Amino acid sequence: DNFIKTHCFTVRSRQYQEIERRFEIIKDMYNLEYHLATSLNVRAEKRRLFTEGVFCPRSTAELGDRPGLVAARMIRILAEIGHSRHSLNQLVMEKVDRGDRQ
Repeated sequence: DNFIKTHCFTVRSRQYQEIERRFEIIKDMYNLEYHLATSLNVRAEKRRLFTEGVFCPRSTAELGDRPGLVAARMIRILAEIGHSRHSLNQLVMEKVDRGDRQ
C-alpha cells in the first residue's frame, strides 16, 4: 500500500465521513475538554501529571501544557470509541438514576 491510497480519499468516501463525524463530536465536546484542562491545572492542589502511553507528547512543544494535552487526548479517545456529549450525558444520568456515586 502506498501513502496516497492510505491517507487520501474523496469527500464522499466512508473514511472522510468518519473523520468529519469525529471532528463534529470533538467540537461539540470542547466545553468538557476545557473543564478537564482547567481542573487538572489547579496549582494549589499540586497535582502531578504523568504523560505516558496515549498521553505521551509527540514534541517538546506539547510538554508546555500538560493539562491541555491530557484533556485534548482524552476527548479524542472518547470520540474515537464512539462517545459524544449526548452519550456521555446519558451515561451520567443512568448512574444518577441508579444512585451510583463513583
